[in-house]
Amino acid sequence: MDIGPLEYVLIGTQEPHLSQELVTELDAIQKSGQIYVVDLIAVTKAADGGISTREMSELIEEAPGKYGDIAGHLMGLLTKQDIEQLTARIPSNTSAFVILFEHAWVTGLAEAVRQAGGVVFSGGMVSHDILAQVSQELAAAGKEGQNA
Repeated sequence: MDIGPLEYVLIGTQEPHLSQELVTELDAIQKSGQIYVVDLIAVTKAADGGISTREMSELIEEAPGKYGDIAGHLMGLLTKQDIEQLTARIPSNTSAFVILFEHAWVTGLAEAVRQAGGVVFSGGMVSHDILAQVSQELAAAGKEGQNA
């Protein structure tokens, strides 16, 4: 079984449960068949830095029906070491969700490249800092274009 590239997102929240807006959006991206949630773990970091985690199966038991079809593609790929490394980035007294996505669309593209006699040499994600800078530049360019 081929699996597409994986990307994690660490989302801080006010509540220890995903909001309905986030559940709806995660369901929508999965329905496209292009990106799947392959792991989801709820994390709470206490004032003393202690970490507690809940797997998606536990979240579903706590709130049946709340999480839609998100659990349909879960593979449980995140390790304890992954969680420890990622939770170091969140402040104390915070709830967060670690979501691991599979970019399924890449497997079709890679296959088309192979069939065309090509090879995919590399891939990667643009950092959040760079994206924020580009967004600012685009916003500034849009404002200048409106003033012309």
